[in-house]
Amino acid sequence: MSGRRVAHGAIGCVIVMMIGSATCDARQSAGSLARPLLHWGASGTNAHQIDLTGLPILHDTVFYYEHQFGRYPRFWNGVAENGGSPHYNDLAAHLAKVQSDVPKKIPDPAWSGFACIDFESWHPVWDLSPRAFRDAAVQQVKNEQPNLSAELALSLAKSRHEIAAKEFLLRTIEACKALRPKARWGFFNMPASTHQGYVSQTAWLWEGSTAFFPAVSVDNMTVNHTSPGPGQTTIWMYRLHVDLGVGLAKSVGPGKPVIGVGWLRYPDFNPVYAFQFLTPTDVREMLQRPRAAGADGIILWDFINTASLVAPYSSFVQSTVRPAVDLLVSQDPLWRFIPGDANDDQSVDYHDLMSVLSAWATDYRPTTGTGYGDASRNGIVDFGDVFSVTMNLGAGNSRTVP
Repeated sequence: MSGRRVAHGAIGCVIVMMIGSATCDARQSAGSLARPLLHWGASGTNAHQIDLTGLPILHDTVFYYEHQFGRYPRFWNGVAENGGSPHYNDLAAHLAKVQSDVPKKIPDPAWSGFACIDFESWHPVWDLSPRAFRDAAVQQVKNEQPNLSAELALSLAKSRHEIAAKEFLLRTIEACKALRPKARWGFFNMPASTHQGYVSQTAWLWEGSTAFFPAVSVDNMTVNHTSPGPGQTTIWMYRLHVDLGVGLAKSVGPGKPVIGVGWLRYPDFNPVYAFQFLTPTDVREMLQRPRAAGADGIILWDFINTASLVAPYSSFVQSTVRPAVDLLVSQDPLWRFIPGDANDDQSVDYHDLMSVLSAWATDYRPTTGTGYGDASRNGIVDFGDVFSVTMNLGAGNSRTVP
């Protein structure tokens, strides 16, 4: 930490505090503002055309998909791509392509947003990988060593997979962090809500990740009654899924951002409501429950590659999503912040000045806007945050959310 920078900042604090004390009464009526807990993570050529007017949303998220990022090994429609299983993958070729792929979506070396790697065809733990993948991987071993018994082929396939998968994922995220060190890197839905009994086996993955992205999508239309029909589930089951997923991510990566990834439409595997927009009830659930479970924010994901979807999507955002967000902002302290509350403790006092100075001295640039000294919520810690704190300080009193 630079003592000189802190000293300069402290002098600035005194000056601005003198200015701020003269305007205390005026600023007390400023009220709380919407906290930018939402992140726009939609992909596709038309994603940028969706009307997000009025939403406290940040455009600070990118996704890297397995079929486009590096040379990800998988079995697709029964055909082995890039080796099929990680053991047969050309890791050097994969990392070389990662080197060229990362800057395509993040051209700025100082970018500090969220980067989610979406690898879903297999899991580094063999038992958590899809059955079709495991069968194909075992068949690869049998093709290579036809005299092996079924039991030995399975054992060899499993050990090869877990060794190679660990190296593949670690080398991938290490390369990403080296290329864009200020970005927060992690893998989509790792850990997932169903992985409680396996997290200790992949401690290396949690240590290597700098953010976590649990799935919080509403897969089925949620209902209050206990006998849901086709394409439906209960609200209680959805909440349990989110609580487990967010809670697990927070437990394996304490202190690291946990950002839920949700979809404003029902997924393609929903037998009744596939690709339809969420009901107002489900919109509220998806926005509210992850935060209640402790997530630091929510990424709104989709793939929007059709021009004809822009108008209905924009209409849905404005008619359904925006009112739901406005309601949360007005009713839920989790969705609000007070101007000047740099340490996110729901009050403005001298501790906020120290929070700003500490973050400023280390040249830290947050994007979540909570708890890192960014009192003005503009994505950067600078003198403006000192000004924001001092302009919202009472005469020795803290100012709290009503």
